[in-house]
Amino acid sequence: MHGSRFGLALLGVAVAGAAWGHAEDNTPPINPDRPSFSTGAGITPKGRLLLEVGYRQTRAQGFTLHEYGDGQTFRLGINDRFELRFGATAYAVQRSPGANAEGWEDGTLGCKYVLHNGKENSGLRSPTYAVMFTSTLPTGGPAFREKLLQPRLTGIAAFGINEASELDANLAYTDASDSGNRFSTFSVAAVYNHSLSDKSSGFIELYSLLPGGRRGPNDDFADAGVAYRLTNEMQLDAFGGTQLDKHGQSAFFGFGASFRF
Repeated sequence: MHGSRFGLALLGVAVAGAAWGHAEDNTPPINPDRPSFSTGAGITPKGRLLLEVGYRQTRAQGFTLHEYGDGQTFRLGINDRFELRFGATAYAVQRSPGANAEGWEDGTLGCKYVLHNGKENSGLRSPTYAVMFTSTLPTGGPAFREKLLQPRLTGIAAFGINEASELDANLAYTDASDSGNRFSTFSVAAVYNHSLSDKSSGFIELYSLLPGGRRGPNDDFADAGVAYRLTNEMQLDAFGGTQLDKHGQSAFFGFGASFRF
């Protein structure tokens, strides 16, 4: 019920936004980071605010997690190379034997900076390099709050292969925390994005969490998705994926929208 209401609300906002649109200018079409795990090197245009928001459902044996507002991020362009990022909290509903919980997840605060602008349509010869810093903030409800900050530093390389294709690679380090116990974790990811038409695109992605949790094994995932641009300032998306490890058989799917103001 929660999921259907959230989906209808998100669709309503998208339809209203499509009707409203934005004054035509020379700004490139919206290019959000969602819904892939990887982050691209793109920066929100100077003075513009971009909102990314969605819904995600994760399932494993005896466990289901709904996240209403998954990946909810406000991105504010400061100049051609720098943007601020504010991660609003998502509302999570967890269902598992003896461990049901509901509440807000922690928010995030961060920024992204382009170190070097590569050349378009250059294959793998001239990538764009960027770096992103984010940290969780202890703003969530009791069931999902982590009292310690969890800073993450991500290196990004974006290869403009040709007019229709781009390959993004991420390497990240997180000073993570689990119930106040610190541990270090890395993540590596690669996503291939391909334009299907002037307004639609798709992606396939592989990523790993090294490790997936405190004292836990490494976790490996694969996912794919599609996006459709309603206007120059708005895009809808849908995605799904699965864990590749024998020790974990989780799967996930979701949908979302991105708006630029």
